[in-house]
Amino acid sequence: MQRERGIRSCGSAQPAGARASLQDTFSLEPARVRSAAHATHLRDLRLAMEPPAPRPAPATGSETVKRSDYGKAWPFTVDSGVLACEGAGAVTFEANGTRYAVNGIAAGQDLPKINPIWRDDPDLAGLKVNIGPIIDRGLKLSEQGG
Repeated sequence: MQRERGIRSCGSAQPAGARASLQDTFSLEPARVRSAAHATHLRDLRLAMEPPAPRPAPATGSETVKRSDYGKAWPFTVDSGVLACEGAGAVTFEANGTRYAVNGIAAGQDLPKINPIWRDDPDLAGLKVNIGPIIDRGLKLSEQGG
C-alpha cells in the first residue's frame, strides 16, 4: 500500500490535490496546537498580524545660543536665537520669529532653509561659516532632553 502524499497546513494533513482554506492555514485556535514548535509558530503569526506598539517620542530640548558663545565661528547673521532638537534629530534655529531647518531631517519637515541667516565665510569667498558645531550642539540637546 502506497502512502498518499499530502500538504500540511498548521498541523493538519490534507490529501494531495486538496486545497487548504485561508481559515485552515492561518487558524490560531488553541485546539489546533500540536507541539511546542507549533505553538511558537502560531505565536509568531499572531505577533506578525498585530500592529506595532507605539514608540515613545524622542526627547526634545532647546536652548538660547548667542554670538558671544562662538565668537568668530558664529555661523549666523543674527546675534542670537533658540536652538532646538525636535523628534528624531531635527535641528532647528529660531530667530526673529522664524524657525529655520538647520539639518536635513528638519528640512524634511517643510521648514524654511537656514540660508537667509547663514553667514558668509569672510576668509573663503563663496563659502559659508561652518555650521557643524551648531548641528552637533542641537543633537546633544535631544540626548540631554533639554
